[in-house]
Amino acid sequence: MPLNGCNVRMNVLRPLIAELFKLMMDKACIPACWKHARLSPLYRKGLLLKSNSYRMLAVSGTMYCLYANVVQSAVTDWCVAKNKIPDTQFPGFYPGRSTLHPTFSLRHLRHAACKLKPFNSSPRLYAAFINFKQTYDTFPRA
Repeated sequence: MPLNGCNVRMNVLRPLIAELFKLMMDKACIPACWKHARLSPLYRKGLLLKSNSYRMLAVSGTMYCLYANVVQSAVTDWCVAKNKIPDTQFPGFYPGRSTLHPTFSLRHLRHAACKLKPFNSSPRLYAAFINFKQTYDTFPRA
């Protein structure tokens, strides 16, 4: 897209932002103003006048969100390079893994427990599940 008659499209902010992010990672600091977020209540379910019917949504600034993506990418690359996340964990950010893998494994184990029960034992399969539904829903309510 031409800009003021020029055919050359230039992004003058990209190298400056990259330099700023590199400096912040080297110094291990984040500007205090970036740490502020605007809280907005989002209706979930229940009575409209009850505070438990809402969850809070934190909307952060653009620069903080960009920097968080850069840090996440760096941490993910480090985890992949150093093989720090075992095969038994399925974090959503890890490349090549999804929640479909443990679901498939569980279905396979259930099938094996029913069809291939060991010597005179019951075909029971014991599993533990952790509900992370409200893990981040810890905003104090009145």
